[in-house]
Amino acid sequence: LEYKYNLNENTRSLIWNYYGFPPDELGKPLDEDRPICKQCFKTVPAKNGHTSNLYQHLQYQHPHLASEVKQHYEVCAKMFQVCFLSFKTYSFMFPLFVNDEDGSARQVQALNRALAECICLNQLPVHIVETAGFRDLVLKLNSSYKPPGPDFFMTTEIPQLYAEARLAMRAQLSKVCHYSCSAELKGSVGAMDVCMVITVQWISDNWQMQSWCLGSAALNSEFSSETLREVLDEMVQEQWSLDLSKMTGITTHYGTNYRKAFSGYNWVPSFRHNLDVAVYKAVNMDRVAGSLSRIRKTVSAFTRSAKMAKLLLARQEELGLPQQPLVHDEPTHWSSTFDMVGRFIEQRRAVCALLDDLPDKSQLLPKESEFTALETFHEILSPLRGLSDLLSGEKDPMLSSVLPLSWKILSCLCLSDEDSVLARDMKEKISGELKSRYKNRELQILLNTGTFLDPRFKDTFVIMQNDVKETLLEKAKAIDFEYPPQTSCDPKEKFEEGPDPKRAKMDMKGFLSSIKTEKKAGVTEVAAAVGNHKLQKEIEAYCHMEEIGAEEDPLAWWRQNGSSLPLLSQCAQRYLCIMASASQHSDFACSSKRRGVSEENKALIDFLERFFVYSSIRLV
Repeated sequence: LEYKYNLNENTRSLIWNYYGFPPDELGKPLDEDRPICKQCFKTVPAKNGHTSNLYQHLQYQHPHLASEVKQHYEVCAKMFQVCFLSFKTYSFMFPLFVNDEDGSARQVQALNRALAECICLNQLPVHIVETAGFRDLVLKLNSSYKPPGPDFFMTTEIPQLYAEARLAMRAQLSKVCHYSCSAELKGSVGAMDVCMVITVQWISDNWQMQSWCLGSAALNSEFSSETLREVLDEMVQEQWSLDLSKMTGITTHYGTNYRKAFSGYNWVPSFRHNLDVAVYKAVNMDRVAGSLSRIRKTVSAFTRSAKMAKLLLARQEELGLPQQPLVHDEPTHWSSTFDMVGRFIEQRRAVCALLDDLPDKSQLLPKESEFTALETFHEILSPLRGLSDLLSGEKDPMLSSVLPLSWKILSCLCLSDEDSVLARDMKEKISGELKSRYKNRELQILLNTGTFLDPRFKDTFVIMQNDVKETLLEKAKAIDFEYPPQTSCDPKEKFEEGPDPKRAKMDMKGFLSSIKTEKKAGVTEVAAAVGNHKLQKEIEAYCHMEEIGAEEDPLAWWRQNGSSLPLLSQCAQRYLCIMASASQHSDFACSSKRRGVSEENKALIDFLERFFVYSSIRLV
């Protein structure tokens, strides 16, 4: 057996002791990619010396041998860990072992860290470190530095960088008094799994809005309210140790399951999502949808044919029109449909002239009634198109922007005597759907409260000012005063009660402690009343202040005037951190620049990219 199956001399792994190769006349392996098991004489493919199939064969066919290999690797790993820790502990005593001919290990470590930060900050593919052009650039910058391979960064350097950034963020979040959250469902491209991305927002002590993506959690079951609530509790409480009682609001998509899951946390439906759904109500109308279906076929004929695209450019030059190609839309984004219709209307003369000259393409020419429907579609949605981009911001808009934006949208959708039947139907569809999503009274009070605390809109858009003042005064104790619960018993009852057999005999110290507790309860009641009166005075003073310009920063105003309104400024920090729309953070599974990277490492890179861009924290 030993003569028939010779061990490959170039192998180092222990697992090759259980495999061999048929020798040729000179005693060398016939085929190094097809070793044979010495136990069952089966051929196991191992291309280029990879041992995954070899270990898997032992695991399923010879478990006792697989356990021997595993134990050997565990012993080697422990020995390496001990040696590494010893080297790290005593390396400062032996400079000879720290420095090599290519430079000090400290400099190499600093360069590795800088390269890892560059990868995360710019969302670069980790395999860039092994490309010829990159290595040539590094060689010219520092001839003594040899970048490690991509596996080193994905398994060692980037996870270590993430751990340090996470610790820094946990320390930052531990100081936060009040915060809000936003949650959004994301789906992976080419997969059926769905995850919920949770973002936390808060206003720092220097009145800067902070927005952080805490992470994503896979939803393996149905999207019930119980599941959504469990995911939020696990992410916020268990993983990041945040107190849910300090969460002032949560912004999600509109849905019964969301409203039921987060009803106790000042649930706010995403304004961007509500606007999109309202617009799609109009887009899906029969006349509009039919016209859009026809125009998509026409646009496809030009975007999928190089010949047709060249003919269109030539015709545009003849007619003096901008030489721009037609654009196809993404049906799930109505803004792209709006852009498609706008470009088609702009190039209508060139498209019609070209199709008239091509008899075999004449069926692609839309009818006049369809052109009229497309023009109406473009005219009505034109004021709303810009909001699609504005609402994608991560720090803007705040909750206080919902009422002004709603007013602007509804004013643009007011019915006019000059409107056509289609225009009236589209306006009624959009405005009716948008109003129905904000008719809840508690939500209206919340929106008015956030708008009232914004010095840009407090006098212009607040329509429930009395309810807002009552809400602030009612929650003043929870916001600013945290006292032990009051006792309703009479002090005389302590003497009238008989001895409690379940309690030990109270000594003088215990008796004095009970008296102090009762006295504190009375002080608490008085302090709460005084604080409530002070907040009321601050509210009245705030109401008499003039509004600032809509282009100014409300947080900068509070930074300047918060000292004169100490209690009300805490209310502002509590409400202004609530977002109007769910934050548009990176969709981990949709990044084309990180192909071949595991989902876990995609999340690490995304977290670190946001950390270096948006955080004022610096890792030392």
